[in-house]
Amino acid sequence: MPNTRPAEVVDNIYVRSTHHLAQTPEAAAACISKNATQAGYFPSLQPLYGTSAMSVSVRTFQVGDTLATFNLLPSATGTRATATTMRERKEPTRAELLENMIRSC
Repeated sequence: MPNTRPAEVVDNIYVRSTHHLAQTPEAAAACISKNATQAGYFPSLQPLYGTSAMSVSVRTFQVGDTLATFNLLPSATGTRATATTMRERKEPTRAELLENMIRSC
């Protein structure tokens, strides 16, 4: 008999945090992309609404697991970046990953 039990969804598996970046969303996306590439990851940039807002996904491989997603929106003094990651990160830790991705942006 097939298993008909619905899949269990854990609602707190992801963590979101907000960061302020000095650059415009387009420049911040390029900066995060450069940092990800230098760290050996595969970034994917997606313009949203022209280039006034951007999204960057950072993956382990081109089609691998997503390590982090950054949504970049303009703010009065640069960019408001919302980062989404898995709650349980081992290496690098969540804090290390985010610090490395947004460094100098």
